[in-house]
Amino acid sequence: MIKLNELKFTKVIYISHPFGGDKKNLDEVENIIVKARETYPNYLFISPCHSFSFLYNKTDYEVGLSMCLYLLQCCDECWIYGDWQN
Repeated sequence: MIKLNELKFTKVIYISHPFGGDKKNLDEVENIIVKARETYPNYLFISPCHSFSFLYNKTDYEVGLSMCLYLLQCCDECWIYGDWQN
């Protein structure tokens, strides 16, 4: 068993993916992170979709975006997935 203080993450990766209130997008992000963990077990993957999706219809868009951007600043890298152009 790995002890908490023995686990070291070399990078924190922000997973950017459109959400739009669609549960399908949460499922896609989960699959992305599961596969990425297999390839990069020493990276910690952060999903703003999972962190803030419950606030989607309860928070102003600008406030939600600010929350995501603040979280992004805490990460080493941002990996972009999905149909982000639209």
